[in-house]
Amino acid sequence: QLYPYNYASSFESFDHPIPDRIFFTNDLNNEMPSEADYNELLGVCRELNLESLGDLHDFYVQLDVILLSDVVQAYRKQAEKDFRLDVFHYCTAPAYSFDAMLLFTKAKPSLLQDPDMYMFLKRVYEAEYR
Repeated sequence: QLYPYNYASSFESFDHPIPDRIFFTNDLNNEMPSEADYNELLGVCRELNLESLGDLHDFYVQLDVILLSDVVQAYRKQAEKDFRLDVFHYCTAPAYSFDAMLLFTKAKPSLLQDPDMYMFLKRVYEAEYR
């Protein structure tokens, strides 16, 4: 995936045409993309009528969202298949993992009987969510 990260330094750069290959240099390893990779990018831009850096940027954002959506839906289906739990019903991965553990181990947690432990946990909860 090619993207001119340093070239896209302002909103005005989104109005510019697709920049030359040198502007797609990867700063992490200081490598410029191959001529073949750059030509493939230009071919995609021609095919999709992407004329400016802004058009290319918008296409990348849409593509990233679609791919992420596919991954999340696949994970959700697998989680429902494995544990009969919907990951969208949880705010955090630890909460989901805890419920999955309870289902998997068939553990039956007991209610707190110790008043001191109850008060300790209540104070922790109140301190976290004020």
